[in-house]
Amino acid sequence: MKKWILMLFALATHLHGQLALAAENGISLKNLNDFVVVKDDAHHSVDKVVEVYGGNKQRMVFEKKTPVKRYGLVGDGNQYINTLYRCNQNTKVECEFSINVTPTNDNVYTFGGGNGWLSAMFAFATYPTQQNYMYGNGVDYVNSIIILGQRISVSMENGLITRDSSVVGTRVVNNFQSWHNLLIFANNDGGDISRSLSCTFYEFRVFENGILVRDFIPVPAGSTTFSTTPAPSNCMWDTVTEQYFENQGTGSFGIVEAE
Repeated sequence: MKKWILMLFALATHLHGQLALAAENGISLKNLNDFVVVKDDAHHSVDKVVEVYGGNKQRMVFEKKTPVKRYGLVGDGNQYINTLYRCNQNTKVECEFSINVTPTNDNVYTFGGGNGWLSAMFAFATYPTQQNYMYGNGVDYVNSIIILGQRISVSMENGLITRDSSVVGTRVVNNFQSWHNLLIFANNDGGDISRSLSCTFYEFRVFENGILVRDFIPVPAGSTTFSTTPAPSNCMWDTVTEQYFENQGTGSFGIVEAE
Protein backbone atom coordinates (compact mmCIF):
# COMPACT_ATOMS: atom_id res chain seq x y z
CA MET A 1 0.00 0.00 0.00
CA LYS A 2 2.83 2.34 0.94
CA LYS A 3 4.54 1.54 -2.38
CA TRP A 4 1.43 2.57 -4.36
CA ILE A 5 1.11 5.82 -2.41
CA LEU A 6 4.74 6.68 -3.16
CA MET A 7 4.22 5.90 -6.86
CA LEU A 8 1.14 8.12 -7.06
CA PHE A 9 3.01 10.92 -5.26
CA ALA A 10 5.90 10.63 -7.72
CA LEU A 11 3.51 10.77 -10.69
CA ALA A 12 1.75 13.84 -9.31
CA THR A 13 5.11 15.53 -8.70
CA HIS A 14 6.20 14.73 -12.27
CA LEU A 15 3.01 16.17 -13.79
CA HIS A 16 3.30 19.27 -11.65
CA GLY A 17 6.86 19.69 -12.87
CA GLN A 18 5.74 19.48 -16.49
CA LEU A 19 3.09 22.14 -15.98
CA ALA A 20 5.56 24.35 -14.12
CA LEU A 21 8.07 24.10 -16.97
CA ALA A 22 5.34 24.82 -19.47
CA ALA A 23 4.27 27.87 -17.48
CA GLU A 24 7.84 29.16 -17.41
CA ASN A 25 7.80 29.11 -21.19
CA GLY A 26 4.58 31.04 -21.57
CA ILE A 27 2.20 28.08 -21.73
CA SER A 28 -0.51 28.56 -19.12
CA LEU A 29 -3.23 26.13 -18.12
CA LYS A 30 -5.68 28.33 -19.99
CA ASN A 31 -4.01 27.86 -23.34
CA LEU A 32 -2.34 24.48 -22.84
CA ASN A 33 -4.89 22.96 -25.23
CA ASP A 34 -3.51 25.22 -27.94
CA PHE A 35 -0.36 23.13 -27.92
CA VAL A 36 0.36 19.57 -28.95
CA VAL A 37 3.03 17.31 -27.51
CA VAL A 38 5.36 15.63 -29.97
CA LYS A 39 8.16 13.14 -29.40
CA ASP A 40 10.89 14.97 -31.29
CA ASP A 41 11.86 18.45 -32.40
CA ALA A 42 11.75 17.85 -36.16
CA HIS A 43 8.62 19.97 -36.54
CA HIS A 44 8.77 23.54 -37.74
CA SER A 45 7.06 26.70 -36.50
CA VAL A 46 7.63 25.86 -32.84
CA ASP A 47 6.66 28.88 -30.75
CA LYS A 48 7.72 27.56 -27.37
CA VAL A 49 9.90 24.55 -26.62
CA VAL A 50 10.46 23.00 -23.22
CA GLU A 51 12.40 19.90 -22.33
CA VAL A 52 10.51 17.64 -19.97
CA TYR A 53 12.08 14.39 -18.87
CA GLY A 54 9.88 11.63 -17.57
CA GLY A 55 10.74 8.18 -16.34
CA ASN A 56 11.76 7.16 -19.86
CA LYS A 57 14.04 10.19 -20.24
CA GLN A 58 12.24 11.11 -23.48
CA ARG A 59 12.29 14.64 -24.76
CA MET A 60 8.91 16.24 -25.26
CA VAL A 61 8.26 19.36 -27.29
CA PHE A 62 5.32 21.72 -26.96
CA GLU A 63 4.40 22.94 -30.43
CA LYS A 64 1.74 25.52 -31.05
CA LYS A 65 -1.10 24.16 -33.17
CA THR A 66 -1.66 25.79 -36.53
CA PRO A 67 -5.40 26.35 -37.05
CA VAL A 68 -6.68 24.37 -40.02
CA LYS A 69 -8.41 26.58 -42.56
CA ARG A 70 -11.91 25.31 -43.28
CA TYR A 71 -13.59 25.24 -46.67
CA GLY A 72 -16.94 24.52 -48.26
CA LEU A 73 -17.20 22.25 -51.30
CA VAL A 74 -19.59 23.76 -53.84
CA GLY A 75 -21.66 21.68 -56.26
CA ASP A 76 -23.80 23.10 -59.07
CA GLY A 77 -26.08 20.07 -59.35
CA ASN A 78 -23.86 17.98 -61.62
CA GLN A 79 -21.26 16.73 -59.17
CA TYR A 80 -21.42 14.19 -56.37
CA ILE A 81 -19.22 12.26 -53.95
CA ASN A 82 -19.48 8.49 -53.60
CA THR A 83 -18.78 7.66 -49.94
CA LEU A 84 -18.29 3.93 -50.69
CA TYR A 85 -20.44 3.27 -47.63
CA ARG A 86 -23.82 1.50 -47.45
CA CYS A 87 -26.29 2.53 -44.75
CA ASN A 88 -28.19 0.31 -42.33
CA GLN A 89 -30.24 0.67 -39.15
CA ASN A 90 -27.04 1.39 -37.16
CA THR A 91 -25.94 4.29 -39.37
CA LYS A 92 -25.77 7.88 -38.21
CA VAL A 93 -24.97 10.89 -40.40
CA GLU A 94 -23.97 14.33 -39.13
CA CYS A 95 -23.45 17.06 -41.71
CA GLU A 96 -23.51 20.77 -42.35
CA PHE A 97 -24.45 22.32 -45.68
CA SER A 98 -26.15 25.26 -47.36
CA ILE A 99 -28.43 25.31 -50.41
CA ASN A 100 -27.34 27.61 -53.22
CA VAL A 101 -30.28 27.59 -55.65
CA THR A 102 -34.01 27.24 -55.01
CA PRO A 103 -35.00 23.71 -56.13
CA THR A 104 -37.12 23.61 -59.28
CA ASN A 105 -37.50 19.85 -59.25
CA ASP A 106 -40.19 18.43 -56.98
CA ASN A 107 -37.65 16.41 -55.01
CA VAL A 108 -33.88 16.94 -55.09
CA TYR A 109 -31.28 15.57 -52.71
CA THR A 110 -28.37 16.85 -50.66
CA PHE A 111 -27.35 13.28 -49.82
CA GLY A 112 -28.83 9.81 -50.01
CA GLY A 113 -28.59 6.14 -50.79
CA GLY A 114 -30.94 3.17 -50.77
CA ASN A 115 -32.46 0.27 -52.65
CA GLY A 116 -35.24 2.36 -54.18
CA TRP A 117 -38.02 4.73 -53.15
CA LEU A 118 -38.48 4.22 -49.39
CA SER A 119 -36.65 0.90 -49.57
CA ALA A 120 -33.69 0.84 -47.17
CA MET A 121 -33.43 4.56 -47.89
CA PHE A 122 -31.23 7.01 -46.02
CA ALA A 123 -31.60 10.47 -47.56
CA PHE A 124 -32.35 14.16 -47.18
CA ALA A 125 -34.43 15.72 -49.96
CA THR A 126 -35.83 19.20 -50.35
CA TYR A 127 -38.64 20.99 -52.13
CA PRO A 128 -38.93 24.78 -52.31
CA THR A 129 -41.04 24.79 -49.11
CA GLN A 130 -40.61 21.31 -47.66
CA GLN A 131 -37.87 18.91 -46.62
CA ASN A 132 -38.08 15.13 -46.60
CA TYR A 133 -36.05 13.05 -44.19
CA MET A 134 -36.11 9.48 -45.52
CA TYR A 135 -35.09 6.71 -43.20
CA GLY A 136 -35.55 2.97 -43.79
CA ASN A 137 -38.99 2.54 -45.35
CA GLY A 138 -40.54 5.81 -44.16
CA VAL A 139 -40.28 9.55 -44.48
CA ASP A 140 -40.75 12.55 -42.18
CA TYR A 141 -41.98 15.75 -43.85
CA VAL A 142 -41.07 19.17 -42.50
CA ASN A 143 -42.69 22.27 -43.95
CA SER A 144 -40.23 25.14 -43.97
CA ILE A 145 -38.62 27.46 -46.46
CA ILE A 146 -34.91 26.99 -46.98
CA ILE A 147 -33.06 30.30 -46.90
CA LEU A 148 -30.46 30.26 -49.64
CA GLY A 149 -26.93 30.34 -48.27
CA GLN A 150 -28.04 29.55 -44.72
CA ARG A 151 -25.91 26.82 -43.13
CA ILE A 152 -27.99 23.87 -41.96
CA SER A 153 -26.91 21.13 -39.56
CA VAL A 154 -28.63 17.77 -39.96
CA SER A 155 -28.24 14.65 -37.84
CA MET A 156 -29.97 11.39 -38.81
CA GLU A 157 -29.99 8.12 -36.91
CA ASN A 158 -32.42 5.40 -35.97
CA GLY A 159 -35.08 6.95 -33.76
CA LEU A 160 -33.85 10.53 -33.93
CA ILE A 161 -33.60 13.03 -36.77
CA THR A 162 -32.68 16.64 -36.01
CA ARG A 163 -32.18 19.84 -37.97
CA ASP A 164 -30.23 22.58 -36.22
CA SER A 165 -30.69 20.63 -32.95
CA SER A 166 -34.51 20.61 -33.29
CA VAL A 167 -36.16 17.18 -33.48
CA VAL A 168 -37.94 16.65 -36.80
CA GLY A 169 -38.40 12.87 -36.70
CA THR A 170 -38.36 9.93 -34.30
CA ARG A 171 -38.89 7.07 -36.73
CA VAL A 172 -37.64 3.71 -35.42
CA VAL A 173 -36.67 1.03 -37.95
CA ASN A 174 -35.83 -2.45 -36.68
CA ASN A 175 -33.65 -3.54 -39.56
CA PHE A 176 -32.58 -2.42 -43.02
CA GLN A 177 -29.54 -2.69 -45.25
CA SER A 178 -28.84 -0.66 -48.36
CA TRP A 179 -27.01 -2.37 -51.20
CA HIS A 180 -26.16 0.94 -52.85
CA ASN A 181 -23.56 3.45 -51.72
CA LEU A 182 -24.47 6.64 -49.91
CA LEU A 183 -23.81 9.75 -52.01
CA ILE A 184 -23.17 13.39 -51.05
CA PHE A 185 -24.72 16.08 -53.29
CA ALA A 186 -27.05 13.48 -54.87
CA ASN A 187 -29.14 10.37 -54.20
CA ASN A 188 -28.40 6.78 -55.10
CA ASP A 189 -31.90 5.49 -55.76
CA GLY A 190 -31.34 1.77 -56.25
CA GLY A 191 -28.41 2.49 -58.55
CA ASP A 192 -30.09 5.40 -60.33
CA ILE A 193 -27.94 8.43 -59.53
CA SER A 194 -29.85 11.62 -60.16
CA ARG A 195 -31.66 14.64 -58.68
CA SER A 196 -28.52 16.37 -57.50
CA LEU A 197 -28.89 19.68 -55.70
CA SER A 198 -26.79 22.82 -55.99
CA CYS A 199 -25.41 23.15 -52.48
CA THR A 200 -22.26 23.62 -50.43
CA PHE A 201 -21.03 21.04 -47.92
CA TYR A 202 -18.82 22.06 -45.01
CA GLU A 203 -18.56 18.67 -43.28
CA PHE A 204 -20.04 15.20 -43.52
CA ARG A 205 -19.55 12.40 -40.97
CA VAL A 206 -20.83 8.84 -40.95
CA PHE A 207 -20.98 6.60 -37.89
CA GLU A 208 -21.90 2.93 -37.56
CA ASN A 209 -22.70 1.56 -34.11
CA GLY A 210 -21.20 4.73 -32.70
CA ILE A 211 -17.90 4.28 -34.53
CA LEU A 212 -16.75 6.97 -36.96
CA VAL A 213 -16.36 5.34 -40.40
CA ARG A 214 -16.24 8.44 -42.64
CA ASP A 215 -15.15 11.98 -41.77
CA PHE A 216 -15.22 14.13 -44.90
CA ILE A 217 -13.56 17.54 -44.93
CA PRO A 218 -13.55 19.78 -48.04
CA VAL A 219 -10.08 20.59 -49.41
CA PRO A 220 -8.99 22.81 -52.30
CA ALA A 221 -6.97 21.47 -55.22
CA GLY A 222 -3.28 21.26 -54.38
CA SER A 223 -3.81 21.27 -50.60
CA THR A 224 -1.32 19.30 -48.48
CA THR A 225 -3.04 20.03 -45.18
CA PHE A 226 -3.93 16.40 -44.52
CA SER A 227 -1.55 14.49 -46.77
CA THR A 228 1.86 14.93 -48.34
CA THR A 229 0.13 14.07 -51.60
CA PRO A 230 -1.53 17.24 -52.94
CA ALA A 231 -5.30 17.16 -53.36
CA PRO A 232 -5.90 16.28 -57.04
CA SER A 233 -8.90 18.63 -57.29
CA ASN A 234 -11.43 20.44 -55.15
CA CYS A 235 -12.69 17.40 -53.27
CA MET A 236 -13.19 15.76 -49.87
CA TRP A 237 -10.52 14.33 -47.59
CA ASP A 238 -11.62 11.46 -45.34
CA THR A 239 -9.70 11.43 -42.06
CA VAL A 240 -10.72 7.82 -41.39
CA THR A 241 -9.57 6.10 -44.58
CA GLU A 242 -6.99 8.84 -45.16
CA GLN A 243 -7.73 9.32 -48.84
CA TYR A 244 -9.25 11.87 -51.20
CA PHE A 245 -12.78 11.41 -52.52
CA GLU A 246 -13.24 13.19 -55.83
CA ASN A 247 -16.17 14.19 -57.98
CA GLN A 248 -17.89 11.23 -59.66
CA GLY A 249 -20.25 13.35 -61.74
CA THR A 250 -19.55 15.86 -64.48
CA GLY A 251 -17.90 19.26 -64.34
CA SER A 252 -15.96 20.14 -61.20
CA PHE A 253 -16.58 21.28 -57.64
CA GLY A 254 -16.04 24.86 -56.58
CA ILE A 255 -14.45 25.78 -53.26
CA VAL A 256 -15.10 28.61 -50.79
CA GLU A 257 -13.49 29.54 -47.50
CA ALA A 258 -15.71 28.78 -44.52
CA GLU A 259 -16.02 31.14 -41.59
